[in-house]
Amino acid sequence: INSADTWEYKTVTIEGDPYSPFAFNTNKGLCFDISLSSGGSTWTGGTPSAQWSLLNNNQRTVYNQDYFASSTANYYKITGIQLELGKVATPFEHRPYGEELALCQRYFQIAEAHNRFRATASQEISTNTVTFKDDMRATPTATKTGGIVSNIGLEAINSLTTRGFRYETTASSPGDAYYLGRIVKLDAEL
Repeated sequence: INSADTWEYKTVTIEGDPYSPFAFNTNKGLCFDISLSSGGSTWTGGTPSAQWSLLNNNQRTVYNQDYFASSTANYYKITGIQLELGKVATPFEHRPYGEELALCQRYFQIAEAHNRFRATASQEISTNTVTFKDDMRATPTATKTGGIVSNIGLEAINSLTTRGFRYETTASSPGDAYYLGRIVKLDAEL
């Protein structure tokens, strides 16, 4: 920091790695750390390599030699972090909460599927259509979890799309009053 108790705008430009593009899979491609209490000689003193590579533990705090936990009076506040592609930093994008939430819900949502009725025939099926809060970026993976299940024989998620799904449940026997209140996690990550 340049001055204590003062808001400061910081821009860090990192040259891209021309040899190893990010893989589009579940492996870590880039890691951004803010290290607050990694003081001591074990964590400082190393020199980062001049190229993109894995960092050793002693290379982590080269750019900030201060040990944040050295005093209970130390504090920091962050108003926003933006990672962007390009050679020049643009002004910070302040999006309304609703817009930011809708963008996040393209990748992950939690939906509730409810069915409740009295079965009049053996293996009677009840269908509930669930519409997503926002369209997802791709057809998600749906995982059933938690909820209340009473007298249910079978349950299935059918017709899963980027906009919703059909939840079908079957009563375990005729005459049963049954109820299903299931939580469904929907994941459409990259």
